[in-house]
Amino acid sequence: MAIRDSRFSGNCGMFAIALARAAQASGRGAMIVIAHDARTRDHFIRGQFHLYHVAVDIDGVLCDARGHIATERDILSFMASPPEAARIDRFLLDGDLSVIIRRKTRWTVSFEKYAGEAERLVQGLARGSILAPPRPGSRPR
Repeated sequence: MAIRDSRFSGNCGMFAIALARAAQASGRGAMIVIAHDARTRDHFIRGQFHLYHVAVDIDGVLCDARGHIATERDILSFMASPPEAARIDRFLLDGDLSVIIRRKTRWTVSFEKYAGEAERLVQGLARGSILAPPRPGSRPR
């Protein structure tokens, strides 16, 4: 089930930055979760890798623009053919990571533009109203 959405087509990193910032502003713990193929930390730092998707772990709950992601294995479930070489790692959001995300994605919308949507998602998470996306082939109730 491939998704065509500005928050995925190169802007997943900007949405994740907005989401992590909104979570941190509300007093929640947030880690950036990156699906990539870097073989070593050095390759990651030097930008010698493909970045497949960026999500956020908010107090142990994985989220991206879809809302709640059930498991790490589901992070790339929106892709028609998820890469087998993908690794999933968590990072603290800082200036260096923001630069890496900006350089490794084809973003067209800045994270500031997603701030309101990210705040609503964090508020929904606090209320317990963020649900996992439907599985491919499942029918809505």
